[in-house]
Amino acid sequence: EFNSGLGSWYVQDTLQASMIGIRAGKVYLGSSYVQTVNVSGTGGQLHLDSARIRVADSYVLNGNVLATSADARLDMYGFNLTDEAVGPHKYRRIRFMGPRGHFNAAVHCSAKRVTLAVEQNTQGQWQADTLGMPLGGHWSVGNGSTIAIGRLLAQHSCLRWGIIECNVIGGSATLSIGAGSPAGSFVHVRDLNFGGSGWMASPIAKVGSVTGLSGPLTGNNTLYWIGGTGSWGDPAHWSYTSGGTASGCIPGPLDTVVLDDNGGVSAYTVQLGNTDTRLAHSLLMSNASKQVTVTGTGDFPLVLMGSLVLSNASIWSMSRPLLFVGSDTLNTIDFKKRPHGNLVSIIGGGKWTMTDSAQVNKFALTHGTLKMKGVFADFGRFVDAETVLGLRFGSGINPSVLLPKWKIYGSRIRIQSYLAVQNSLFQVGADSSVIEVANSGRFETGNSNNQWNKVHWLPAGGEGRLTGSPHKIKHLEFDCDGKMECNLVLDTLELTAGKSYKFPPQVQYKRLKAPGNCNGYISFRPLDNNNLSTWNSSGWANTVFYSIFEKITQTNGTLLASNSINNGNVTGVTFTNQIGRVLYWVGGNGAWQDTAHWSLLSGGNGGECVPGPFDSVVVDNNSGPGSVAIRRLLADGEIVQNGTTIKIPRYSKAGNINDFADQDGAFKSLI
Repeated sequence: EFNSGLGSWYVQDTLQASMIGIRAGKVYLGSSYVQTVNVSGTGGQLHLDSARIRVADSYVLNGNVLATSADARLDMYGFNLTDEAVGPHKYRRIRFMGPRGHFNAAVHCSAKRVTLAVEQNTQGQWQADTLGMPLGGHWSVGNGSTIAIGRLLAQHSCLRWGIIECNVIGGSATLSIGAGSPAGSFVHVRDLNFGGSGWMASPIAKVGSVTGLSGPLTGNNTLYWIGGTGSWGDPAHWSYTSGGTASGCIPGPLDTVVLDDNGGVSAYTVQLGNTDTRLAHSLLMSNASKQVTVTGTGDFPLVLMGSLVLSNASIWSMSRPLLFVGSDTLNTIDFKKRPHGNLVSIIGGGKWTMTDSAQVNKFALTHGTLKMKGVFADFGRFVDAETVLGLRFGSGINPSVLLPKWKIYGSRIRIQSYLAVQNSLFQVGADSSVIEVANSGRFETGNSNNQWNKVHWLPAGGEGRLTGSPHKIKHLEFDCDGKMECNLVLDTLELTAGKSYKFPPQVQYKRLKAPGNCNGYISFRPLDNNNLSTWNSSGWANTVFYSIFEKITQTNGTLLASNSINNGNVTGVTFTNQIGRVLYWVGGNGAWQDTAHWSLLSGGNGGECVPGPFDSVVVDNNSGPGSVAIRRLLADGEIVQNGTTIKIPRYSKAGNINDFADQDGAFKSLI
């Protein structure tokens, strides 16, 4: 630690330490060799001079440090290099020696030469006379960054394409390139502005908004798999002709990949492995007589500019993320009903049509159009943004410039967990399609202008949630409990007997289907149980049965509630047919809600509905063996008599039980 405002230290020869802290005073490194795990500068002055510095973990100088440098060399074997020190200082070289690196620097920092890691993120505003990428490297540039580079060295090959991208989908970063910079080769670029004199590369693949980059879109070949089972990254398995000789290349973003019957003498497997991003324009499986298996694991994606079409003879065991990033408008996604156990993400701005049924763990529609016509799709979740967004590891999105569109024609979409499309620009054309929500999942959208055809919560335990901006839905159906957290404009609302529903402040509807029954009352109440929920039936007349109303105001239409309960603060609803029965307990021990124990006759046959709020209950000598005297009402709601126990459930809201005011009501009187 160097921590004295009046101190000055001159480092000679070699300095080795686990951590070097610059807090106050002046530190002169001279021509020394410094080896450390961490450098932390929070104050004082650091005169780098012509030192050689090797850092095993992190090198961080904040804006309270004054730095100078004449010819210092910095080798980063660790990940994090942050240099926000004030005072112009220029390194002779900065080299990232590990597999991954992060470089964040302010305008005062510059270097004669910067060498990036294979996986590199950069941020800020700094300068480099020369910047070099390793073969097949990936460079993620921070959104809003401006980096001035005299010479950009990015010469890659058909064996290993290089990737340069903004780290935010729909974002923008600027690389200001000097005149005379050599042209790049085999480069995949997304959402970048090449300022200064611009840049040239060949071949190039552009995604999103790319300006200042010129060069031919050459190299768009068709590559066929050959040689039987093997690795995607092995050039011996790729040919320019079906069953031909090796090309010496592997697929890039301009190449269409074909897996056909000439790929092997018998069934074969294409192995994507679990490291490194795999690229192609399209992946087409045309095999018919031979079974072809595609495998791959891990978080590195398969990135496609165009289509994915499987065959009926394919086995899809590829569990990497799938990213569709192109801008073409005639792309196809056809899983042939094969499941995909990871993410499928559309981020390119193009158009894709899903032509067959699919089962996908996670689907993200961030930028572009997805069209589904007459298919069934099962999605674990469907979102407009997902953690894995960039070509490799993008860190975010810029929704204001992204235009996702979901066009669904005559299809059925099942959501296992949740649908969350929060971008206010997300457009839906739902036509006659149905969105099914399983497992009491969540349905959340952010564009109130969208019109959904039918949203249907399937039977499940728990409470389905409808949330986000106000929704327009032609047909909303719940087969489970429901919580509607946003105002609604509906044609039809269909609910299920025995379930409970919470309503937002405003609901507009035409048809209300709520067929409760004497064994299953339907509960209506507002969201917060304090304020009212106002219903507008648009002049239509409706009748519901066996329902419980609380704090509901009905307007602009007739609503009749047959055999239903007014639990308070209900206006505009007409309650009818409040006729009670006398029900006898029969059959000895049993549960209150078991219809086999309820009869219209003393000692008669069971099978009647359980008691409702207008019914009287009789326990007599024919109810069961032993005495019929009621001994006590237990805290858990049981009536106990000698030899017979009747369990009484706690109803959420249904009036009061006579003589047992501490219990929520379930029937009119007990005899």
